[in-house]
Amino acid sequence: MDSDNCKLTAVLKDVTKDIQSSNICQVCGEKPTIMYLGVHCCCSCKMFFRRNADFDLDTHQCVFTGNCDITMNSRGACRYCRLKKCFSIGLQKDLLRSSHTVQCHDKTKKKHKISTNEATVSLSVVNTPLDLLNNDRSLLSTNQWSLLSNVTHAYDDQSPLLTIRYTMASQLNYPAKLQCKMATDYFKRIASSLYLSAGPFIKTIPEFVHMSTSDQGILVERNIRSMSGFGGILVLREADLCQNPFYHNASVTTYGHELTHQAMKIVHNADIDGTLIKLMIPILALSTCSDIIDPDNHDGSGSTTTPGGTRLFSNTLHLLIAQNIYVEMMFKYMLYRYGYKESALRFASLIKSCLDQNLMVSDGDDLRQHDEMVQTITDETERS
Repeated sequence: MDSDNCKLTAVLKDVTKDIQSSNICQVCGEKPTIMYLGVHCCCSCKMFFRRNADFDLDTHQCVFTGNCDITMNSRGACRYCRLKKCFSIGLQKDLLRSSHTVQCHDKTKKKHKISTNEATVSLSVVNTPLDLLNNDRSLLSTNQWSLLSNVTHAYDDQSPLLTIRYTMASQLNYPAKLQCKMATDYFKRIASSLYLSAGPFIKTIPEFVHMSTSDQGILVERNIRSMSGFGGILVLREADLCQNPFYHNASVTTYGHELTHQAMKIVHNADIDGTLIKLMIPILALSTCSDIIDPDNHDGSGSTTTPGGTRLFSNTLHLLIAQNIYVEMMFKYMLYRYGYKESALRFASLIKSCLDQNLMVSDGDDLRQHDEMVQTITDETERS
């Protein structure tokens, strides 16, 4: 009887030992475990085997001795030995769910299909790059549309408008008295920036770049005042300088009440289409005549008040052809936007705004410092 009890106790101990050992991962020794592919292993080793079952042990080798001890703490050190132990305890990659492979294959097919569709779409877009112009009813050719876009973008790149807006916005954080002083100091810099931006802009005009150095100098000397002043109309309006009381007072201090009132009137009457003002600037830059005749000259004969009036162009035909390119492009754009009658009225209004601006500057009595500033900028631009 006692011997039977001893045998039963021994059997129970063996069973308990087997149960306890079955709760340990056969790969790394971690517990608790799960039954995976007929083998007790932890979740970490299960995911390791699923991800690395296709790892070829024949073409790779252990980076250490080839017989690494795989434990819970060292299982991430050697991929080769960990996978080899997975195979040795009975894990087989053939028993992996076939759905896993099918899903991967389906995902690969879907990705390939999507990439093929994207390639098809991209190819169709490439085949019709001018689709936006297919229904274009304007008289502008594709080259003229490109020229129009280049002119407007070149003006935006060289214009001091963004800098002026940023400076004005930063000054709002100061007290009113300090804002007034800052506006007076910065207003002179605004005036000079309008003329300083003319040089870089005119260099973006291909017809100007291909001229001789002498003709370039003549155009700069004759037209920098008119093109810079006309471009200033757009800057003053877009930056809202005329409505700012601090900058209005700065203008009165610098140029007087009369000139400030005339300038505000010109800005108010200018065309609301900023694109037309931008397109007008290269026309003024290539103009052969932007002189203001002074009939009250002391010797009784009219004289020009614009510098460079007595200098002659070496290639007048080239200049006329260049002028015609920009005038034709601008007028076709106006016809497209506004029709014949309104286009003629708008073009006449643009010419009037330019003449008003030139007359305002030529009639100013207290513009000596302004003229000296413009002449200095003109000389530097011409030399460059």
